Amino acid sequence: MKKKSWKKKSWRRRKRILIAYSLRTLVLLFFVGILVLLVKGGMLAVNFIRGINTETVRYTALVGGDNESLIDVISNDGSEMSIILDAGHGGTDIGTFSGDIYEKDINLAVTLLLKEQLEQRGFRVYLTREEDTYVSLEERARIANDAGAGLFLSIHCNYYEDDSSIAGLESYYLEGSESGKTYAEAIADAAKEDASISARGAKTAKFQVLRGTSMPAVLVEIGYMSNASELKKLTDEDYQKKMAVILADAIEAQRKPQQQL
Repeated sequence: MKKKSWKKKSWRRRKRILIAYSLRTLVLLFFVGILVLLVKGGMLAVNFIRGINTETVRYTALVGGDNESLIDVISNDGSEMSIILDAGHGGTDIGTFSGDIYEKDINLAVTLLLKEQLEQRGFRVYLTREEDTYVSLEERARIANDAGAGLFLSIHCNYYEDDSSIAGLESYYLEGSESGKTYAEAIADAAKEDASISARGAKTAKFQVLRGTSMPAVLVEIGYMSNASELKKLTDEDYQKKMAVILADAIEAQRKPQQQL
């Protein structure tokens, strides 16, 4: 009887120890699980914030703003005083060229000068590129649409190898866009008023940046690089500044009536 009683007590003791260890293990697993969830949750939060910051930095670099956040850019929706300037080509896409003179460089130089002119007049200006970088046509349109600017203006140079005598500024708009037509004609008319600038009028075209943007859009070919005389002008900083002033004057003239309404 005593032996039986001892065995029974021993078994009960082992059972209590086993239950105690099991409970400790469950408690430990519970806290480990909580810790894992906290770590994963923290990582997700960090990645989420990092993702927002990455997008903000990328977007700000593209629009060329003064450290504005993505929210600041999007909240500018439909502002009549905001403009997207698009320096055509860039990076590996050099555009047309004459010798070692690349269209992408002229486009960017004039675009940056135009940005200064417009900002001096109170406009808020965004850029699809502010350096020699490649930006796809789809991305250019997306940047413009996300910013919700009141005007999209793309700067380019032309080239016609069959006739080097052709020269002059041409402005293009999408057929059916009355507001685009108004801006394109205003730019062409402003160019005609300066004797040093040839002007070939406003025309319709189906360029992707015109079709892909949701606001009034104009593409300006500021001159022909195939014309030796005009090429010399296009690479001259004073002429580039003059071109920027003419474009800014035309845009401002169209904005004033709208602001008074």
